[in-house]
Amino acid sequence: MRKRMTKIEPLNNFSEEELRSIYKRLNRWEWDARLGKPPVMFEILERYKKPHSIRRRFENFFRAIWPFTKADYIEPVMQEIRILLAERNR
Repeated sequence: MRKRMTKIEPLNNFSEEELRSIYKRLNRWEWDARLGKPPVMFEILERYKKPHSIRRRFENFFRAIWPFTKADYIEPVMQEIRILLAERNR
């Protein structure tokens, strides 16, 4: 299981409608302001690691020193939202 790399607001505090709205924004690779401050340099990160991007990472100094992607930040939050919505709908 991945560790969350950024401090976000506890998801339990949001209504189902808000959780769905946050999930939709994250699914479009956008950070939702209700979660708190976005991760460092979030807007310029790649969406996810591509198998062919290793060479590109070494060509680009930024990618070589900052290997995180948007997916590294978004996927754990989306997974937690899915779990919360499933528990609330029981």
